Amino acid sequence: MGGYDNPYSGGESIFLWKSYFPFARLFFVGIVDKTHFSQSRVKVFAGSQDDVNILQGVVDAAGKFNVIIDDGSHVNRHQIESF
Repeated sequence: MGGYDNPYSGGESIFLWKSYFPFARLFFVGIVDKTHFSQSRVKVFAGSQDDVNILQGVVDAAGKFNVIIDDGSHVNRHQIESF
């Protein structure tokens, strides 16, 4: 979601994915709190993508997933824990 130095900057990837998937419900996790970017079909969670409690909150909110795209951290343990 970008803008690591400022919680009110960034968010470009949210708008990109929203336009790319115009009918999807989208769920994002970001280490910097960008929850203010949440909209009608976009839910943003604040936290680390390797935090089991955050991930469980996403699963509880989303239900069954059709597609998962990891567009976040490039740290291996984050990717492994997420999936």
